[in-house]
Amino acid sequence: MKTTQIKLSILATVAAAIVPAVANASISIALNNSSSMALAYVETGDYTPDVVYDNQTGDLDGSTGNITVQASNTSSAPDWNGTFSAYTTSTSSSSILQGLQLAFRNNATSTQTITIEVTEVGFTVPQGLHVSLLNELSGTLTNAAAGNTITFSSYADSKNGWGNTDTTQPNVTQSGPASYVASASLPTSPLQSFAQPTNTAVFATGADGAPYSLTDVLTITLASGASANISDTTQTAVPEPASLAMLGLGGAGLLLVRRRKAAQA
Repeated sequence: MKTTQIKLSILATVAAAIVPAVANASISIALNNSSSMALAYVETGDYTPDVVYDNQTGDLDGSTGNITVQASNTSSAPDWNGTFSAYTTSTSSSSILQGLQLAFRNNATSTQTITIEVTEVGFTVPQGLHVSLLNELSGTLTNAAAGNTITFSSYADSKNGWGNTDTTQPNVTQSGPASYVASASLPTSPLQSFAQPTNTAVFATGADGAPYSLTDVLTITLASGASANISDTTQTAVPEPASLAMLGLGGAGLLLVRRRKAAQA
């Protein structure tokens, strides 16, 4: 896997080439727009992601809570082309941060990796001290090579941080990753379909009704000429009674340990 300079075109405007850095550099969301959903993307070796905010330059969808970004071939030999779409919605019992019709093709002559991250702040549904975080991934690969991967993780931040995926912080909970590893595509059967099992985690909101943020992180590694169509979903819901019971048992265990230590002191 090589590290290259890249160019991506947004709204037919050629983006500046990004100076390569360490391969598989992590993505970061800018902190200057905390009231609008953002989609960022970065290729292998980039240290600065291209970021598009909801209803701002580069967003082809004018409705609030929806982002569509087009990366086209108008730039000089881009490694990738495709369409990235994401939206948020809330019902009376759940909130959803979802990527739909995420279509990518690797135009480079070697295997390449791209990461897509979508984040939104201010979720308050469902309310409660504990909320389930669900993670789902499905899609298709065409002309993939053996070992090509699709990996998707979901994150909730009870402090309502912007694009926070640092699970060393007690306020950040991860669900997933959901991963698919491709087998070698045959000329007679180039299409592979996948739907990974749902991952579920439970995170503490900190206070009933307190706002929290959700972040999707999707990483795609494709061989030259391979393409992917992907749907990913991060959803919050009221925890199942069994999940709450496990949390209660965990808390009871910690309390028992503390009491034993106090008695031995």
